[in-house]
Amino acid sequence: MNLRSMPGCCRWLLTLLLLLTACSCRKAIEQQNSPSAELSHELELDPAKQKAIWDAEHVTFEFEYYFGRAFLAAWEDKDREALLSHFKQDVVASYPPPAALSRQS
Repeated sequence: MNLRSMPGCCRWLLTLLLLLTACSCRKAIEQQNSPSAELSHELELDPAKQKAIWDAEHVTFEFEYYFGRAFLAAWEDKDREALLSHFKQDVVASYPPPAALSRQS
């Protein structure tokens, strides 16, 4: 397939993609030469604050990994009992009726 056999819309789209690619490459080169890259070490957080942020993120990821996988598995299996095990006993929630769940599948 050559360029002449392409429909007009495809040629226009190809030209647009090539133009955007060229512009994004140029922007990346300009950013490498910008003076703000030299100042980045001056804009860092205090190491103690950065460690506190990293520690909080780590705990969040651990919770997400531990609880998230089981919750998503229960959600995908449409297992109401398994979903309920992730909530406190006094939580009030409603589920779609089973007939509605089977229609969506």
